[in-house]
Amino acid sequence: MTVCFFFILGVLKIYIMWSKKMSDIVDKIKDIYGKKTIAETFSGMSVANPVMASLEVLVLGMDDLVSLKSRIIKTAVAYILMPAVMEGRGGVRRLVGVTDDSSEKKKSFVDGVYGSSIGLLLSVATYVGSGETDFKKIAGAVCLGFLMTPPVMYMIDTYKDVMGIKESKRRIPKCLRSRSKSVRRTLTAGLLAVGMSFPAVYCMTEDTSVSDRVEHYSSEVVEYVRSYDAE
Repeated sequence: MTVCFFFILGVLKIYIMWSKKMSDIVDKIKDIYGKKTIAETFSGMSVANPVMASLEVLVLGMDDLVSLKSRIIKTAVAYILMPAVMEGRGGVRRLVGVTDDSSEKKKSFVDGVYGSSIGLLLSVATYVGSGETDFKKIAGAVCLGFLMTPPVMYMIDTYKDVMGIKESKRRIPKCLRSRSKSVRRTLTAGLLAVGMSFPAVYCMTEDTSVSDRVEHYSSEVVEYVRSYDAE
């Protein structure tokens, strides 16, 4: 009886310790992937996706479905890696002597080099995983990604400043510096509209792989609803 009592106490103690540890882990995850990371991913990808999707299919000639897959994968990966990427960006800036008071050209150049160095392997893996087999197109997309990094980083800094998450010393238009509710809502709505509009790019090409799939799945949904109503 005594042995059972101490065994139960031991199990309870382990359970309590495990619960506290799990609670700390959950709290840490919430801190890492909270409002700040959501704002960084949302603002950055709202700019990157429409521009890169346009360049991928209209300039590089990528398949629509490959481009769409790569955009979805990159958005998910961006959210997962964003905390580490932004932390690394700060470390690189300190390493090369870039401060908040440095010129925009210097900040943009360092951001471009840093972003492209990270994106090199990730981009190759993403495009290959999305079904792209032409490495000339992949190389072109990586180069275009280098050019996109500075404006994406600028938008991230601007959006965090406007939303009151982190003040930035970058050149931000005075109309956004007020941080009023109307400015926040307008900027958020604008980014959301731009970010959500990028699939429209695929309607501008002769490739119908995306539109055909949308039509196919739409017809399946309609048929399912009709059959459900019939029952």
